[in-house]
Amino acid sequence: MEKQRWTPREQRIAKYTIHRCTKGQAKWEISLFLSDGHRLRRRSPHQHKADTERWAQALLRALEDETNEPAQPESVSVAEACERWLATQQRDRRNKQRYLGWVVVVWGADTMIGDLTHEQIVGLPAKLSQARGVKAKARSRKRRTKLSGRRRCKGAGLGDASVRQVCQRANALLSFAHKMGWCDGHRVPLPKVREREPEWFSVQELEALLSIADEPWRLAYLIGARLGLRRGEIVELRWRDIDLRRGSVRISRNYKKDDDGQWIVGETKGKEARSLALDSMLLDVLRDRGAGARRGDLVIAIEGRRVEPPVLTQQAQEHARLAGVFRPGVGVHTLRHSFCTHLASGGAPAKGIQRGAGHKDPKTTARYIHLAHREAETVTAYLPSINPGNFVETPRPHDVESPSQGAFGERETGFEPATFSLGS
Repeated sequence: MEKQRWTPREQRIAKYTIHRCTKGQAKWEISLFLSDGHRLRRRSPHQHKADTERWAQALLRALEDETNEPAQPESVSVAEACERWLATQQRDRRNKQRYLGWVVVVWGADTMIGDLTHEQIVGLPAKLSQARGVKAKARSRKRRTKLSGRRRCKGAGLGDASVRQVCQRANALLSFAHKMGWCDGHRVPLPKVREREPEWFSVQELEALLSIADEPWRLAYLIGARLGLRRGEIVELRWRDIDLRRGSVRISRNYKKDDDGQWIVGETKGKEARSLALDSMLLDVLRDRGAGARRGDLVIAIEGRRVEPPVLTQQAQEHARLAGVFRPGVGVHTLRHSFCTHLASGGAPAKGIQRGAGHKDPKTTARYIHLAHREAETVTAYLPSINPGNFVETPRPHDVESPSQGAFGERETGFEPATFSLGS
């Protein structure tokens, strides 16, 4: 809005109102009403109403200097901008804080976010991919690769997927800072991530894993492979969630970490409950194990106590080594990948796999469908069968003269195509 000069009368009767902001990251917004009908709307840089009132009063005092332009908020550091942006987030704050920690490391905690150059913003993916710190010894790197597969070694740079996650959080931070008036609207380019096929067990590998495991681990692996539950959903499954009469199970809870790193019972990852039918084999096993169990008891428990998710992962990797099916990336979640892959291989519809696994994005389900039919030669197997008969080729003499106009209006090239007659 263009600057305008205020009369003494307008200065005396000018007033403001505070209301919640419905768009953007700002929480409060003020409206300045003038006697001539004009109204100025400004978004508050503060999250509390009391601070917004003091900010609005400062704007009214600025009107005495015959200006209607609000004072620009001071430039803040990268660390302070991260803290204020995290304060506006409600979900997944723990992971967002972890990713923003890399942004603070690369850009500097004391660097003013308004002083970031274009090279610093655009070069963030390259900085994250570079090796940082002292590298671990070769023996330590070999051991970590053997035990955990894809985990990042000490001193190495971030992988492509992690770099993309950090850049996405950096863009959200820059967008928030731009709306607050701290910096310009630059963005970090997102690197492309190569799609990696998920690890899964074949039927023979799954049978070997189940044969080597003892109770209650065998039942936990069977639930993960036949129902596609995540590890937090497996350890939180209770007998009241299983309807043995109807042969169904309802998954509505997940044992996970909160923003403070404490294990709690919360919602599932997709924030929605889902129901699945039990196959006959799993139903018989649950009927044998559920005899005499109370409704509130955990299905997977050791002496009545809960099995922690890290312990379940450790046991799954140990049993996979004993069964001879271990490879980098194998864990409890491999059972969930096997569930989706086996459904896709059996011809289950994509929508059914998506609902059964609790995927929010159909692209996640499409990974398993491509994995089940990854060879292009298998596409022709879905063609209907026909009886072609006997094709007999009848050659015709070639016309060696120059091209001329045919009887039906098309040009004759001198080489007529061979005709095929269908034999009886």
